[in-house]
Amino acid sequence: MVLTLEQFGANFAPYPVPSLLEELLAFQNASAEWYAGYFELDVVKRDSLKHHVREEALPQFFGFGRERDGSLYALWRYKEIPLEEAPVVYLNSEGEGSGVQANNLAEFFTLLATDQDPAFGMYAERSSQEREQTKRNPEFLRWLEQRYHLQAAEYPNEVVRKARLRYPAVPLL
Repeated sequence: MVLTLEQFGANFAPYPVPSLLEELLAFQNASAEWYAGYFELDVVKRDSLKHHVREEALPQFFGFGRERDGSLYALWRYKEIPLEEAPVVYLNSEGEGSGVQANNLAEFFTLLATDQDPAFGMYAERSSQEREQTKRNPEFLRWLEQRYHLQAAEYPNEVVRKARLRYPAVPLL
């Protein structure tokens, strides 16, 4: 099902949709096939974030995506960082491994490009040849390279580790 920009924009009210996510939404809407593991942009109601994040911190979080297992992704407006530059937070459906996943959306796109979903916040230590590729991943990789000059993170767990060192612990339940 196609997700409209208006529907998706509800995630960020009263702010506009970050341009990187607006462009990714257009890419996603071009086909129903998976392009980055089982990640997809979606409407993520604030109520679903309250099962992960402390209530007093909820206004700082703006959900934008999910995996088929129910794990969520959100931007964290830590210290009023603009959404375009905000860190990306992974909220595991099982409550384990949740935390900052990337320093910003561009860095998050390099994690998506690895074509794998994190397990409890971490990525399998397998080469791209050892992983099963989703149908649209080659197209997504070309799109990232042509549009943003980005490639898949060679060491995704190192990206996560560095991002988690840069920010304090996410105010989780």
